[in-house]
Amino acid sequence: MIDRRGLGFGLGLAAAGVAASAGGALAGEAADVEAAVRARLARFSDLVSARDLALADEFHDPGLFAGSGAAEKAVGRAAMHALFTTIYAQPFRIAFAWDAVRVDHAGDLAWLFAEGVAVVTPDTGAVQRTPYRVTGVLQRRGPDWLWRQWTGAEPVKD
Repeated sequence: MIDRRGLGFGLGLAAAGVAASAGGALAGEAADVEAAVRARLARFSDLVSARDLALADEFHDPGLFAGSGAAEKAVGRAAMHALFTTIYAQPFRIAFAWDAVRVDHAGDLAWLFAEGVAVVTPDTGAVQRTPYRVTGVLQRRGPDWLWRQWTGAEPVKD
């Protein structure tokens, strides 16, 4: 007869080790996803500030961009190119500075909520800082994360 008295304890320890290892892997994955999404958020600001139409290529096609202006809505890269061309033709540059960013994810989808300011630098005149919020959904495509949706808003005072 085989003595199995320690088998349950041994299996329990093995399962705990696997769970701890998986938990560590999951925590590492969450940190990697958060870093990648934050990098995409920073890249978004950099491309807008540079008036770079490559911003549209940061989106899945069709993706959705909705800014805080009533007319600032585009679905698909072609529509985004047209909208960004119009926005970039304005006599100012926009950048974003984020005070707080929350990132969550499940599998190949990630979503974020960020609060900070839109920094508007006119071609002439003083820089203006306006409170700004954004929610976004991104999807992993190979090593990259592309925007599925970007929705920005300028919160109004209560």
